[in-house]
Amino acid sequence: MVAPVSGLASGIDTKALVDAMVAANRGSTALLETRSKTFSNQLDLVRQINTKLLSAQLDLSAVRRTSTFAARSVSTSTSGVLTATANSSATPGSYQVTVDKVASAQQLSTAGFSSDTASIGTGTVTIGSATITLNASNSSLRGLAAAINDASSGVTASIINDGSSAPWRLVLTSKQSGANSTVNFDASGLSGGDSNNFKRVVASGGNIGTGTVTLNGLYSGASMPSAYALRVSGAGSEATATFEVSTNGGSTWNAVVNNAGTLDLGNGLTTTLAAGSYDAVDTWTLHSVQELSKAQDASIKYGTGTSTLSITSSQNQLTGVIPGVTLNLVAAGTTSVTVGNDTSKAKDAVTTFIKSLNDVLEFHKANASFDPDTGKAGPLLSDSALRSQLDEIVRGFTGRVNGLPEGAIDNVETLGISIEEKTGKLILNESVFDAALAANPDAVARVFANNGTSSNAGVQFSTVSEKTVVDQPFNVDITRAATQSKITGSGVLAGTTVITSSNGSLSLVINGRPVNAVLPPGSYSAQQLADQVKASVNAVATAGDQIETGLDSGRLIIRNRSFGSAQTIAAASTFSASSALGMATTTSVTGVDVAGTINGAVATGRGQVLYGVTGTNSDGLALFVNSSTALSGVKITVTKGAGQSANEALTKLTSVDGSLINKQDTLTEVIANLNDQVKRNDLRLESRRRYYQAKFLAMEQAMSKFQSLGNALTSSIQGFNANVSSSNKN
Repeated sequence: MVAPVSGLASGIDTKALVDAMVAANRGSTALLETRSKTFSNQLDLVRQINTKLLSAQLDLSAVRRTSTFAARSVSTSTSGVLTATANSSATPGSYQVTVDKVASAQQLSTAGFSSDTASIGTGTVTIGSATITLNASNSSLRGLAAAINDASSGVTASIINDGSSAPWRLVLTSKQSGANSTVNFDASGLSGGDSNNFKRVVASGGNIGTGTVTLNGLYSGASMPSAYALRVSGAGSEATATFEVSTNGGSTWNAVVNNAGTLDLGNGLTTTLAAGSYDAVDTWTLHSVQELSKAQDASIKYGTGTSTLSITSSQNQLTGVIPGVTLNLVAAGTTSVTVGNDTSKAKDAVTTFIKSLNDVLEFHKANASFDPDTGKAGPLLSDSALRSQLDEIVRGFTGRVNGLPEGAIDNVETLGISIEEKTGKLILNESVFDAALAANPDAVARVFANNGTSSNAGVQFSTVSEKTVVDQPFNVDITRAATQSKITGSGVLAGTTVITSSNGSLSLVINGRPVNAVLPPGSYSAQQLADQVKASVNAVATAGDQIETGLDSGRLIIRNRSFGSAQTIAAASTFSASSALGMATTTSVTGVDVAGTINGAVATGRGQVLYGVTGTNSDGLALFVNSSTALSGVKITVTKGAGQSANEALTKLTSVDGSLINKQDTLTEVIANLNDQVKRNDLRLESRRRYYQAKFLAMEQAMSKFQSLGNALTSSIQGFNANVSSSNKN
């Protein structure tokens, strides 16, 4: 590297001179840097516009949905009786509902234990259809509760402390509500520890009689004794012996009437005396289970007067009583349910989009205008293509919606939306918009959202895309209806089927995934059993694996809720309920997709949806086919709403291959090329700097030599003159 020089010989500031010469040669590079900065500024602005447009497009999605303009409000006169929600299919009006009973799940509490960690014995416990084994590692109330919660029993377990002398109780709650949600708990398989506390009857004296006692029922009172003591007060047979009972550990005794071998202990408990003799020394300890909550169906009446409709349900959330409305039962009582149009959602959606779009237009104008006072132009002033595309969005939103009936509202201007002449932004006249929305929300929806009408209810319009051409009706033929995958039992269900812990498990394979369900013990009619299979399976299946059930000539049908070839179902190899359900192992059954043509071209079916043909007018069209039979000659007329037109213009800008992304790519490439040129020019200038420095260094070195020679010559001449002068003096 050539060291910098400073004019030591010449007295010239060569460093400043070199810098000036390089700077003079860097003029073109400075222009490149200015251009790079200008383009970088444009790139930043384009990115900001793209972000703002994406936000506006997201806000536009609500405007494009018909449901936004069909939103419903719902209120109840007495929220303490029930609450309600409504979807867009609900019909405005007032309805009366009387709740007689709410659904509840059975909840049981065992007798009290003195410790929640002491041993309760080892062996087996049956809970629902699950069998749990207790050993030394988990033989406690807490260990049993944890094991129950880990098992697929349909029951949850918890431990409570009631503050008594034996405070620890095991509480069991069915995971399902309804009359069939009973909890089946049997701990007779335990021995040792405190296992006797689980046993209903324990002979506790030197019993010499041949008779035995059975405890029946569940304790329904407020405070259940930890145990009952029962003794014979007068010997005799099951019909003649007399008995006394104590609820406080034998401190006091009360006579109990023997009614032909049955003793009524009160609070829902009775004892049955088996045939035999009962001696005066015979005593028993009885342990009941307290019913904290009954297994109960919900019961309501819909309507007023003598024409009410009675409805029962195993759940407190009811759908279908009032179409489009979900009722959430809270307590017994009567209330009115009022459904109305909720116009606030539509107004909020339109207002939000207008604000978002105006934000884009205002931002663009601030960066694409010429200021005559300062003589400065915005960085985007020369981008006429962007200005034109933004105008296209506004035109798409405010233009006429083609295809709507003559005389109908067909543009947003009639709804109070106009373009401000000075700024180009959109203005919403709220009073005009509110009046139109209140008068005819369906007509307003047709202006903003895509709309389709069908000549046959079996084929309904679903959606379109920017590729769909809707200038003519679509001619649709359905050659094959979609089906659900379905398995059918081989045997007819009994008039009454009793489900117990030994025959209540059901195993299916739905869409390739195993689903194991437990049917609550109880007695079921054929239809009740079909309904319970649906409820039990759907309680444990994922959202995509839900099922429907029914009866076909008395045989159980289980089918996927969804349609099409992506849906499969089969009964597993073994499960205990197979006999009760008449459902043996089955091979996997697959559903069928809908098939048909649109404008004569074969369309693609997936489930119940028929999709348009790529490259034709129907490209991007989707139709929902709920017909169960083939159809021909169906005409579908489609209109694209203002929201769709604006979205298509937006998509041209914001999509992955849209103009804004292309513009960003182009600007990024231009900036990179300019920066690369600047780098190359600076390398050349640095080389030239070194050349200049070398030349000036050589000059300085040469001048230094000349100066040295001159100095030497001067010195010699001075010496010669001195010698001459000295000789003359002599």
